[in-house]
Amino acid sequence: MKISSSCKMFAVVALLAAGVGLSTTSVSARAPQVQSATSKQYTVKAKIAGAKNKTVLLVAKTGRVLASKKITSNKWTAVKLKTPSKPKISTLAGATLQLVSSTTGDYFGPVVLGWKGTKLTSASKVYTKFSSSATTTIDLKTITIKSVSTKQGYGYTATSSSQVDKTIASTTKATKGVPKGVGNYGKAKTASASALFVTGNRSPMACPPTCPGSAAVNVDTLDGGDFDDDGIPNAFDVNDDGDAKVDSADSNTPEPNVSGSSTDAATCEAAASFHIFTNYKATDPSFADTLNFYGTGSHAATDASIFTQVAASMSMVFSPITQVCGETVTKMEIKGVGVSYAPTTYAEVTAGDTGDIQWQIGAGTINNVATTKFTAQTFTSQASLPSGQDTFIQRVTTTSGNVYEFTATAGFVFVTHPMLQGYCVKTSTDTSLSCVSSFQFTTIDYDASSIPRISIASTETLVLRMYRPQRFAIDGEASGFYNLGGFRYTPDMPNPPSGGLSNGNFGKCDGATYTDGEMTTDTLANSSDSKTLSTVQASWNLKACFTAQSKPWSTGTVTIDIQVEPSGPGGNSAQKLFLTLT
Repeated sequence: MKISSSCKMFAVVALLAAGVGLSTTSVSARAPQVQSATSKQYTVKAKIAGAKNKTVLLVAKTGRVLASKKITSNKWTAVKLKTPSKPKISTLAGATLQLVSSTTGDYFGPVVLGWKGTKLTSASKVYTKFSSSATTTIDLKTITIKSVSTKQGYGYTATSSSQVDKTIASTTKATKGVPKGVGNYGKAKTASASALFVTGNRSPMACPPTCPGSAAVNVDTLDGGDFDDDGIPNAFDVNDDGDAKVDSADSNTPEPNVSGSSTDAATCEAAASFHIFTNYKATDPSFADTLNFYGTGSHAATDASIFTQVAASMSMVFSPITQVCGETVTKMEIKGVGVSYAPTTYAEVTAGDTGDIQWQIGAGTINNVATTKFTAQTFTSQASLPSGQDTFIQRVTTTSGNVYEFTATAGFVFVTHPMLQGYCVKTSTDTSLSCVSSFQFTTIDYDASSIPRISIASTETLVLRMYRPQRFAIDGEASGFYNLGGFRYTPDMPNPPSGGLSNGNFGKCDGATYTDGEMTTDTLANSSDSKTLSTVQASWNLKACFTAQSKPWSTGTVTIDIQVEPSGPGGNSAQKLFLTLT
């Protein structure tokens, strides 16, 4: 989630549940937290069965990890989760227990703490959040773990706890006691825009004259909140708002107002939450490293080719937390929660020149520098590849010695690239998007030993026809590759043309972005797919990109990336093009 910066944005969030995409910049709170005199340490106890190779997380409503415990046996195991001593918390309200696989790193599911009715097995409403009146020591007695799919499941207490929030606002939708989001990572549609405020779960909040800063935070929009009431917190939910679009294709996702000067922990801690995304680019001049479901030969998206290319070119990017509740962060650390390719214990990291923590997974480097505990990785199975559901924790220490931990997942990960089928050039004054007979359409010959550069003049527009990139199916979907729908296609020229002016580069040209409106949600790929399901076409006036940046058109050879990014939060996949500007 991204931080609001105006009254207008807060009103949109509060009334329409609208949001924006992922930011790659660091996130910080602006005001110091005044620790309440009533701040306490809480202890949650239970005996857990069936939890071998699971890690239990006590997650605050802000997304802060308050405690964790790895379970190594399926037998009844005593667990004691104690919240931090510095800084202490003032309430356990809204906190939940979450489960993560300790062997794959995949998010597993929530723990059901209570339910409406006499039996969990017949309940259509369950409860997962602790209440504001929860005592400092909570004994849940027993928790049993149950799997419902290959990677997902949930835990449940033997009796409905009196320590949970049973208000309408905190009720989770369920089927026979199973939260609606379990088994599909929260992907299933559970709400409609017209119904969001009807159920009583979300009261519209007005933006006062002093906004932002004084308005109450809508807890449901925080990383530890559950906006669509399906039992999966926003930090792990692939469809936070329960509409018909997964978050990656949804430009309207929940967003809290956490940019003000409030000293409330729900504001300043939530502002310090972090994001994860991946970069996956094909850069070879002959397109030798380009992979796609519709590719053939060496360009086919086979397991072996994906294993090779992910190790060769995928980076995972973490947005660093630089401040928490007004205090400067002096130390940042990252670990995976059972993620096979990541450090299992905290590894110290620093942000690079881009302001991000960029981890080159195959090389085992951070910002291209060898870093302790980040070892070079190879991949031999789909299960070992980076996944959108892999769970990470960033731990930070502030100037006063306060220690905070925050959890996040990437949401989704590309496994293929946008694969160029062909292109044509036409005069910039022609408004047609199609390469019709009056224009020369050049097909890319992937069997050729080399592929000629694309030549384009300042008076011409470049039209690209390409296969959409894909991701693997997530648990709960039909297996296979999924064409990514609703994504944005943007030209990005990071370097000036050779022989041209030194300031000829324009970076990302957002004005030329084409948003895929033909396929609006991810769709299972099939070799017999029609053109609409397999291809997308973008038209770019590159001269306008130079003009928008107040830069003159420069002739010479240049590389331009086809940057493919989600309309909502997430990473990017790219194909580098080799052009000659005339």
